[in-house]
Amino acid sequence: REVTALSSLLVLPVEEETERQSLALLATRALCSPAAAVRRVGRAVLAVLLRPPSSPPPKSSAEAPPPLFADGEAMEADGGAAPLPQQLPYSLVDAWRDDVCDGWGAAFSGSEPSGGEAMETEPPTTSPADGSQPAAAPPGELMPPGGLHSPLGARADALLLQPDYLARAAAWLVVDHKEADEGSAQTAGALAARTAAAEPHNVICATVEAGRSWPRTDAHGQGGADFSLGAARLFERLAAHYGPPIRPLLLPTALSLSAAGSRRDSLAVGFELLGGVLRAAGSWPRDDERRLHEELSGGGFGAALRACPVESVGTAQSFLRFASASRDPRRLSWLAATLLAGLQSAAAANETSLSHATALRFVAPLLAELRWRGPQLAEATLSRGSTAAAVTAGARQVREEVGALLALSMQAASPPPPGQPQPAARIGAAAAGLLRSVLAACRLEGLPRGSADAAPDAASGGNGGGGAVLLEPEDEGERASARAARVVALACVRGCVRHGRPQALLPYGEQLLRASLATAASINDPDLSNAGRACAVLLAQLPLLEAGLLVPFLALLKDLSASPSWHLRGCLLPPLKYLIYLGQFAPPSLQPPPQEAIQALLLQLLVDPQLEVREAAMPVVAGYVRLYGPHARRRLLAWADNILKKRKNGGAPLAQRHGGVLGLAALVALAPYDVPSWLPEVLERLARHAQQPQPIKAAVSRVFADFKRTHQDNWAASRKRLTPEQLEMLADAEQPPHWYA
Repeated sequence: REVTALSSLLVLPVEEETERQSLALLATRALCSPAAAVRRVGRAVLAVLLRPPSSPPPKSSAEAPPPLFADGEAMEADGGAAPLPQQLPYSLVDAWRDDVCDGWGAAFSGSEPSGGEAMETEPPTTSPADGSQPAAAPPGELMPPGGLHSPLGARADALLLQPDYLARAAAWLVVDHKEADEGSAQTAGALAARTAAAEPHNVICATVEAGRSWPRTDAHGQGGADFSLGAARLFERLAAHYGPPIRPLLLPTALSLSAAGSRRDSLAVGFELLGGVLRAAGSWPRDDERRLHEELSGGGFGAALRACPVESVGTAQSFLRFASASRDPRRLSWLAATLLAGLQSAAAANETSLSHATALRFVAPLLAELRWRGPQLAEATLSRGSTAAAVTAGARQVREEVGALLALSMQAASPPPPGQPQPAARIGAAAAGLLRSVLAACRLEGLPRGSADAAPDAASGGNGGGGAVLLEPEDEGERASARAARVVALACVRGCVRHGRPQALLPYGEQLLRASLATAASINDPDLSNAGRACAVLLAQLPLLEAGLLVPFLALLKDLSASPSWHLRGCLLPPLKYLIYLGQFAPPSLQPPPQEAIQALLLQLLVDPQLEVREAAMPVVAGYVRLYGPHARRRLLAWADNILKKRKNGGAPLAQRHGGVLGLAALVALAPYDVPSWLPEVLERLARHAQQPQPIKAAVSRVFADFKRTHQDNWAASRKRLTPEQLEMLADAEQPPHWYA
């Protein structure tokens, strides 16, 4: 009954002040109810009562948002920032003006901020005639009616201002986190959780809470699912409602829950408390906000982040992103200094690779939120000596995080925001410097001949010649450094494409493609090879036509096809599939025509000396012919006839004749369920090679077996398109006759 009553009052409008205060008292008491459903509805009701009134979006200021640090100043905790007025304009609504419709707000809609976009604003407040700041509420007193919030009532205030009561409410929230984790960890519990989510009170609570989650943040372990946005926003509104006097009530509880050695659920609640207080502090007087930052900096906040366990790293990242979303960069200088100090400590103390990787992960949310407004943070992170050293000598998880930070920096600088080219240019220069060093460490140019992977192909008659590319250096140390640098390059590619900013890779597309293919062709590390193959496919999906890079990419693949490594030649096919599709949209004025380059490269791979490359090229050739129509089909048929006519008198070698047969097989694959008018002639030409040596004989038998299998359902109609001689030929090719004495 209590859940039903609270849920009904949550939906119905409460206009009378006495009714509002009674509802606030009920919701406050519900925070410590023994029933989990009552606690959740109580938190939702209290958050709605504390929600500030909606207001129209402010007009953009003509001035650009300030940078994170002033030029030439030291990155000290809140001390290196430019001086602020006593009270900066701030709105608790920020990007969340409408809980249901806006969700996380326009900050994550994908649009670039304009040069004059103000990240923290509120409707203008009236000031005294002398220009002084409006008087703040006396310590310990509530905001008067008519302020940002209406009062909750004396009895609700008395409960919420008790330290013991807030600590108990946080303890019950820890219990709710634990129950949710246990329910999702078991099959039966997961089913019960899905059933509970469909209950009316849960549906109502989900409606009034935040609309959607953060954009994806790279995390280690469990991800950021433990961070509850609804709880964090409740604490934010409580701290904004009561102002600085609530700091000594909430902060000790938050620091104790997030202290080193805490359990996963306690850490989640501690981060929710800290995130809410930090965001609400923007509405406090500047001196109180500074005291909060100083207390956090000296109260073990940095140590708690450094000691964060693996399963809570994603939760900490969500907290950092929540605390820094759409904030004035000057308000985040202390946080940037704390994170950089943790990064320096993890790198200088020779701690475990996990500690160094975790410190890099904590910098990523702040870098993602600041974007082009944080050039100093990007420069301090990417130009750090430990970051450059980790490219070739660090642990693999550290190198992957370096690549992720590099991707975030490249995204912030591409494209530069209108009216603010200088900050973006600084970030782009820092990212370009690190990326150039990474590509140089990949060792893709000027390597000596005779790598370990090239020997088997040389023995098998590979077509190595001018422009041959070797995969790795011969020296063991140089080889390890090259593999380490390629991990960073692949992580950068994945980060840029996954976050929807592939245009940031265009200036380095050819070099990254070369590095990805060389990594994919390496047979020493299967996981790294698979990652390289995936990144090569991602790079082939860049906007190449708009950037004029389709022809250079095809030329690069043509050069790499001369490599003595058949592994590298085979790895050209996955990205080539996407370039084939893209080539059909190339304008006729593009020179040289990409269709000609694609066809020449496909036919070269179809007669490759290595059997695996030829067989992998056959379905790609079939797709090419299907896309480019009858003209491409006729050209392929003429090419195959020309090769197969040379089989006598010491003509074409076996590999080329096998390629010609595979070309005919690609034509047969174009019609798996019908028999067009041109297909019987192709079948006749294939049948003439049924008694050729292997692997030609096996290829012909496989083609006819597949043809009979795919046409079996409609064979009565299909056989009418064939003559009796062709039917007999088809039967003989599928199962050759046997002779008995």
